[in-house]
Amino acid sequence: MADDSSILNASTISAFMEALNEQYQLNLPTSFEEGTTFSEIWQMAVQVTQSTEPDLLYQAITNIAFNFAPGLDGKVFINVLNADEK
Repeated sequence: MADDSSILNASTISAFMEALNEQYQLNLPTSFEEGTTFSEIWQMAVQVTQSTEPDLLYQAITNIAFNFAPGLDGKVFINVLNADEK
């Protein structure tokens, strides 16, 4: 099994995407233009855990709520699924 410590130790969404890119040879975005909503989201602190579910590899959730729009607060929640052929 590959070493996934960089994924599990990611502290921001940006670092999480970068670690996933390195581990699985993906091309996920690691940054966005400064001052955009996505740029703010990608810098948010995140907690990554390894899933115990069979088709779910990792889960990442932000530690704080983010104001997406007036009156619409939410948290970012990311699931990384296992897409291997069975």
